[in-house]
Formats: sequence, C-alpha cells, structure tokens
Amino acid sequence: MEVTAELIDDLMLDLSLAVMPPTNIGGMHKTRTIAAVNGIATMTQTMGARELRQLEYSVYPLVVVLQSSDIDEPLVTKAAFALKSLMMSRVCMREFVRLGGLATVSKMNEFLLGEDLALDIKSPSHYTSLLEQLCGLYMLVAVHHPWDVVRAGGIRHCIAILRRGAPPIQASAVGALGAMCDVDDIAKQMFGNGATKPIIAVSDADTSSVACSVAGLGCLAQLARIPEVGIKIARQGVVRALEKGLQRFHGPAAALIRERAIAALSWMARIPQVHPHYHPSLHLMTSPRD
Repeated sequence: MEVTAELIDDLMLDLSLAVMPPTNIGGMHKTRTIAAVNGIATMTQTMGARELRQLEYSVYPLVVVLQSSDIDEPLVTKAAFALKSLMMSRVCMREFVRLGGLATVSKMNEFLLGEDLALDIKSPSHYTSLLEQLCGLYMLVAVHHPWDVVRAGGIRHCIAILRRGAPPIQASAVGALGAMCDVDDIAKQMFGNGATKPIIAVSDADTSSVACSVAGLGCLAQLARIPEVGIKIARQGVVRALEKGLQRFHGPAAALIRERAIAALSWMARIPQVHPHYHPSLHLMTSPRD
C-alpha cells in the first residue's frame, strides 16, 4: 500500500465519522469502521516513527473502537494491533496515555483474565490474539510511561498471563514486565507481587519458547541490577535458569540468549550474598565463546 497524504486523510476521516455518536460500531457505521481500521493497521506496517506522527488523530477513534465494540469482534483485535503499531511514535503514545487508553486496555484484560469468563488462554483463539496485542501495548507504553502501566494493573495482568498463558502471549507479558522493571521501585514491587518465579520459569531455555527465553532473560538482567532483588531471586533458583541460558551455543537466537544470561549473571556476580548459589564452574563460563 502506497502511503500518501490523501490516503491518510481519507482513512482518518472515515474512522472519525464511523465512531461519531451513537458509537455502537454497528449498522451503517460498521462497514466503514472495519475498512478504516484495516487500512490503518496495514498502512502503519510500512511507516517509521516520524511518519506515524501524522496518525496522531487516529488514536482517539481507535480507542473508541476498543471501548465500544463487542470484545468477540475480530475488529477489536485489529484496532489493538493498529494502536500497538502507532506506539512506535512518542506523539501517538502521549495521546494514547492522555486519552486514558491504558484504562481501556486494563478493563479489557480484567474481563479476559477474570474468573467469570474462565478462558483457556493456552490454546490459540481470538482471545489469545487479543491478549497478545494488549500486552504489546503495555510493553511499548511502559518504556516511557512505566508508572502509568503499573497503575493500570499491568503487573498483575502480566503475572496472570505468565502463569496461565500460551508462549506467544507469555513472551509479550514478560516483555512488558521487563520494560516496567527498568524503574527500581517497580522492580521491587514486582517481586512483592510474586512476578519473579513466573519470570524465572518462562526464562528457562530448555523448556520455554525462544521468544519467552529471550524476553525473560532480559527481564531477569534488569531485576538483577538491584542487589535487594538479586539476593531474593537467587534464593528462588534463578542461577540455574541463567546457567541454562549461558550454555546455549546452538539453535535459534542462541547468541542472544547467552548474551542476556551473561548480563544477568554479571550483575548478580557483584552481590556477595549470591555467590553461594553459583556452581563452581560458572565463573569460567561467563565470557562469550566464539
């Protein structure tokens, strides 16, 4: 799709008109809404951050689609995907936060992860696809607005997904936690909320998907920066998971898995209380091999 100023204007006009009151995204508005959301979702895949700034005014109608559509509609997943793509622009991200987009994402996660619905989120479905996009929104927004994601319940939602979800959404959830724990106080809060054991579990290079291992080990490296947390996760068995990553020399993303395991171990090696948890040979393995 060739992106032109005229195409952008047409899509934004269609989407804005489609969500004008009454905003039930039904009847004569529905066809226009689906076409506009699909167009924006497709168009954003070829646009850089500066180009995406032009779509700032599409954030509001896309949030309205999330708020007003039936959660069973495929349109909702497509709108979440389009919003996630727009978060590569800081301008669009600020608008999303300003409009309360995180509150909408939080409400949807509460419903999808709630006991009343009792969804099986280990099996591929429309709902797991939607959760993956919603976690992706958390992950991208948390890079610049971590406390906003925490206040939206992001830690709790991501922990629930790590415990119950399929690998694709687990990878998005642990990626979101990794973005949040760049702030020391949030990292400590994550430990207090029981996030660290599920993170260690999905970081295991022998039992998890490559995407989960890479994202999980990156999150552990962030947590290990903080001595107080490093000591606690060592007691939970993190060193064994890091050893497995360190010994990964073959297979997809082996170099990246090993690099992240080394980063986490390097931080933990600075904490004297962690040393008893090390295998005697571990110190000989903490440099990359050719």
